Amino acid sequence: MNPIMFHPITLEAWTSDYKINLLFQTKLKNYLQNYFLCFRSEPQRKLFETFIHALLSLLECKFIEPIVLHFFIKKYVRPMRQFFSWSPFKEQLILETYQKLLSDQIGNSTGILSVDDTVILYNT
Repeated sequence: MNPIMFHPITLEAWTSDYKINLLFQTKLKNYLQNYFLCFRSEPQRKLFETFIHALLSLLECKFIEPIVLHFFIKKYVRPMRQFFSWSPFKEQLILETYQKLLSDQIGNSTGILSVDDTVILYNT
């Protein structure tokens, strides 16, 4: 996992600059592959990957139905709901994978963890 620098306009840059967007998509895909062993099937992995993409997108409403309608077609609403409701995936392994990746990154000699609860609201 390589660190990705955060900047307040990062989401806008990812979506407006094709080269940056492609780089981000590649890094995200590589990162998410760390979690693929937590899921039993390819459809589960695809739903997981799509949901993460949606959370990082500029979608205003990040509920299941708007996510599916933006990234898929209407017939995938039920599978996405079932993914969160009944899908047998390894929750503990997801948590352990996340903790390992985080530990590796902040345990690195150049790693740092910064926790800041500052919220800045912009009027548009």
